[in-house]
Amino acid sequence: MSVMSPQLQSLSLKSMDSSALTLSVLDAVRLAAPADAERIFAAVSAAAFLHRNQTRANRANLPRTPYIEHPLRNTMRLLRWGVTDPEIIIATLLHDTIEDCSEDIVKHFLRIDPTDVTDIEMRRYVTEWMTDTFGARATGIVLAVTNPAFTKGSTRAEKNTQYVAHVREAITDRAEVFLVKLSDFVDNACGLPHNNVAGNESMVSRLASKYLPLVAIFQAELATNIRIADLVSLDGFDGIGSQIDGATARLAVLV
Repeated sequence: MSVMSPQLQSLSLKSMDSSALTLSVLDAVRLAAPADAERIFAAVSAAAFLHRNQTRANRANLPRTPYIEHPLRNTMRLLRWGVTDPEIIIATLLHDTIEDCSEDIVKHFLRIDPTDVTDIEMRRYVTEWMTDTFGARATGIVLAVTNPAFTKGSTRAEKNTQYVAHVREAITDRAEVFLVKLSDFVDNACGLPHNNVAGNESMVSRLASKYLPLVAIFQAELATNIRIADLVSLDGFDGIGSQIDGATARLAVLV
């Protein structure tokens, strides 16, 4: 039985702040994956600490919001789709930490001065830390959705091409990675109309152009990877299909 108020449960994800999202995630995890709740709570704690100084552009003309809302919202979306696999939940909570927080992981969790640590050493350190703390499977998912370094001197169009190729390779035949990346796509791409206000037009158009090619990739994987349906509820599977199908119209008008 949920301990949350029905009023809080009924809120849309975009209308929840970080406290409401945290309560929602912890409550849902307690019901959906009680045996792994402690590990998932630890991932919430690590993500909250690592993203503590980061903010994210909010919808319309509202103030910037704490970045932690993004991974929490991604996680709650998956839980609403019926995901109960703890490794997927943990990976979603941590999905941006290797890409954006490696120095903090090395400094605060491993007590190593990151000043003279090379990029290769940094990746090794953070991968070992995450594997030791949260397991190899969750870490593998995080690594799969972590963007690779772009080729030096690449144009924006070339970077977009590299990004699309990376996403296609990452999600193909990997249902767990598909779900983590799709929830991230929904939050980043399908939320762009909320940011399409005066002064943001160029940024929104640029990002819409980046994300639009992913729609067909997600559609194709959903149609061919039968394992996806095993990881979500029936309603969740229908919702995923509707979300992907609706993304084209939402993004096309912004390009």
